[in-house]
Amino acid sequence: MKICAGCCFAAVLAVLASGCPSGSISAFLMGADELEIYNSQGNDGSARIYPQAYWGEWLRIDNGDKWYVSRSSVTAGGAEKTNVMLDAALSDYILKATEGSTDYYLSASRRAGASFTGTAAGLENMGGASSPRYLHYVNTKNSEDKGDAEISPEGAFTIASAIPGDTYALTIVDDSHTAHVTPYADGEDIGTITYVTGNVNFKTTITPDSSDQDMNELYAGEENDFYLLVENTGTEPCSAVLYEVTSSDVSVTSLAADNMLAIAPGQTGAVAVRIRVTCAADAIQQDSGFKKINITLTAGTETWHDSVSLKFHKKYANFNIVSEKDVCGALITPAGRTYRFETTQKTIQAPWRESQGEYYLVFFGIKDEDTKYSFAVDGTPGPLTEAAAAARSVSVSGSVLTRDAPPTVSSLSKGDIDCYSIKITGGYQVGDTGPAGGLVFYVDTAGFPSGAETPFHYLEAAPSDLSAVWGADEAVETDTALGTGQANTDAITASSAPAGAAAKVCDQLVNSMDDWFLPSRDELNLLYTNLKSKSKGGFSNVEYWSSSQSTESQSWAIDFKTGIAGTGSKDKAKSFRPIRGF
Repeated sequence: MKICAGCCFAAVLAVLASGCPSGSISAFLMGADELEIYNSQGNDGSARIYPQAYWGEWLRIDNGDKWYVSRSSVTAGGAEKTNVMLDAALSDYILKATEGSTDYYLSASRRAGASFTGTAAGLENMGGASSPRYLHYVNTKNSEDKGDAEISPEGAFTIASAIPGDTYALTIVDDSHTAHVTPYADGEDIGTITYVTGNVNFKTTITPDSSDQDMNELYAGEENDFYLLVENTGTEPCSAVLYEVTSSDVSVTSLAADNMLAIAPGQTGAVAVRIRVTCAADAIQQDSGFKKINITLTAGTETWHDSVSLKFHKKYANFNIVSEKDVCGALITPAGRTYRFETTQKTIQAPWRESQGEYYLVFFGIKDEDTKYSFAVDGTPGPLTEAAAAARSVSVSGSVLTRDAPPTVSSLSKGDIDCYSIKITGGYQVGDTGPAGGLVFYVDTAGFPSGAETPFHYLEAAPSDLSAVWGADEAVETDTALGTGQANTDAITASSAPAGAAAKVCDQLVNSMDDWFLPSRDELNLLYTNLKSKSKGGFSNVEYWSSSQSTESQSWAIDFKTGIAGTGSKDKAKSFRPIRGF
């Protein structure tokens, strides 16, 4: 929708008719009192006070610069901006920033509002200290982000409204040891903060093993490498620390050369332990879930039991975007994670989340001329035609767009902002279990030709391989394209191919459903690309038949070891995998 001054919003951003003033944005999801505080001057008449809900990192949509907001300052690229007003919000996750006479739009990247939990251990060693106990926390990047969290009699504590990705220094009140943790996801358990009577103490955290790894994009079924950072929070060095890493939730393997560390006081990075973690594909039943890794450290006669947690997502959604000319914008997930783009063609893979919340997809015009754009969720964007853009193919009733909605086509001018609210409901993704118990390997919610009365939206592969010859040496009318496998199978079934030929076996197969067929060459290639190359589906490193003929005596096959297509004699037995469309 195009956002304009005076538009009114309820729980979600509605899709509005066009005609609003270009680039005009007002405040919607904030009350008047909040705005007054948001713009207020400090006691000295110059300092601005920004509420905690907007502390954290933001991305400037038009160029990707990172801005950081604290209680009394805004910085960009490490330099403080002294004359910036954050005086309007498009939503909780999009701000308008005014610097002099220039307006910018900021999209939330890491903002306050996440909470994390943990456990304090060894409190019985603190003698007669007062009860209840408290844990003092302070953000090492933003010293105004601080406070005290009460520790329950059982040792549990919760720190609310933290900024994910920022590092916090934690100190049990009346203790001299300070531990550092970096929570990445809302609801994360950061493990155990231990009080000890000696001068050696430890805390373990986890971090990516590469700079391009996003700790908020971990998916079940995929292999991930991390570093465990062991910090000596005490005052004396420890030359021999034994460690053990275990988990009942995930597969975890230590990639370190040995299991002994030497740790100086305050040291962390030099004692990183590299581990490999895999969360089973079926271990996440909802949208996402936390999995725990346990760490046991032993130094002399002392033992520390700690843990770290990782949030794994069940799967991802593909947000496919095309435009005539460059546009920029941002996809904001229900968890507040921002993916910025500036391109004419982009696919953004973001964690799939159906149970709650909406995604916000924002487009910002950066060219002098109008440009048409289109997008679809887990589907193919629509044609960039004048008629499609005029129709906008979007309801103006105020409902959110769903994942199964048709492609959206629209246009915008320089300075225009279009914002869509998208809720993922229903449908299938690549890798999902299909209606017949196989794996979905192709998705096009717009639909594609199938030869049937209604177009297919999905292709599903049977759970296991079969083997047979292709057929007789005769000319059969077939095609190689996506959507022709069913027609190819029908043509082969009507030919003189033997009863045990691959296509005829598919045609007669009953495996929960009875509408299986032999894939065309291009459909078979999708099987390789979307499943086999990702080690999914139980395929072998052998050649697989397609239903596409090459000559009277040869037909197309694909080597699933290399993904290379070639032809083979029709009278030779090869593996094949039945598929179905729906």
